[in-house]
Amino acid sequence: MGLRTNAPSYPAPGVAGQGDFAAGAKESADFARSRARCLKVVLGQWLGRGVAGVWGALGRVPAARPSRALKHLVTSSPQTVAIGTVRERIVFDGPNHRSFRSQIVAALVLLGVFGAAPVIVVGVHSVARIDDDAAARETMQVSAAIAARFDHLPTEQRSASIWDDAVIAAQAGDVAWIEANLGVWMQTYFGHDLNFVLSPALEPVYAAIGGETRDPAAFAAVADPVLALARDARATVLAGEVDPAEIAATDHVALPDGPAVVSVVPIVPDTDTVTVAPEAMSFHVAVDMSTSLIMAKVTSDRRAGVLK
Repeated sequence: MGLRTNAPSYPAPGVAGQGDFAAGAKESADFARSRARCLKVVLGQWLGRGVAGVWGALGRVPAARPSRALKHLVTSSPQTVAIGTVRERIVFDGPNHRSFRSQIVAALVLLGVFGAAPVIVVGVHSVARIDDDAAARETMQVSAAIAARFDHLPTEQRSASIWDDAVIAAQAGDVAWIEANLGVWMQTYFGHDLNFVLSPALEPVYAAIGGETRDPAAFAAVADPVLALARDARATVLAGEVDPAEIAATDHVALPDGPAVVSVVPIVPDTDTVTVAPEAMSFHVAVDMSTSLIMAKVTSDRRAGVLK
C-alpha cells in the first residue's frame, strides 16, 4: 500500500507551532490592552461627566459635553466594537433624554425635600405640642382661679358680715354704713363685681355695682341664680344644725354679663351683745365675674413667674 501524499503536515514542535502560539498570545495581549484602554476611557467619561454635571448644577461651570474620542478606539475586534457601540448609545443619543445637569438638579431638589420633610414634621409637632401645653397650663390656671374664689369669697365676706354693727345696719337699712363696709368697700378692697344685702325675706335692700351704690332694683338682673343660692343658705340657717357663721352657699352660675362665682352668707353678730333669731337674719351677696377674676389670676401668676 502506498503512502498518502496529501496528509496534513504538522510543524515540528518548538519551531513553526511555537511561533504561531507566540503570535496568538501577542494578539490576545494587544486586545486586552485595547479593551483596558477602552474601559478606562468609558470610566473617565462617566466620572468627568458626573463631576461636571454636579458643578454645573451648582452654577459653577457649564455641564461638560460628552467626547467622541471613544470612536477612535473601535477596532475590528468584535469585543471592542461591542463596547464602542454600547458606549455610543449611552453617550451620544442625548438629544432624546433629559440632560445630566437636569437629573442632578432634580436629585438635589428631591434630596432637599425629603431631607427637610422630617424636620418640618418634627417642627409642626413641636409647635402643636407647645400650643397644647400652653392651653393645658391656661386651663389649669383658670380652674385654680375659680376654685380659689370658691374658698376665698366667703372668707372675704365674713370679714365684715360677722359683726354686730353689720347686723344692726342691715336691719335698719343704713345705706351709708353698708356702702362703707359691705358694698363699695368690698369691691374696692377685694375686687368684687357685685354686692347685695338681702332682707330675711330675701328682698334686696342694698346694691353696689361697678364700685358704685345703685338702686336695689338692679338686683332683678341677677335675681334668679342668686336667689336659688340665698334660699339654700336660709334653709340651712333655719335648720339650726350648723353655726350660721360657718354657712355659705357658693356656686358658679351664668349671669347676663357672663359666668360668675356667687356666694351668699348670713349676716351674724360677733358678740353676745347683739342677738338675732334665725328667721330674722339678713344675707350678704358677693359676685365675682369669672372673666375678670380669671384675667387677674392669670396676669398675677405670670408676673409672679417673671419675678421668680
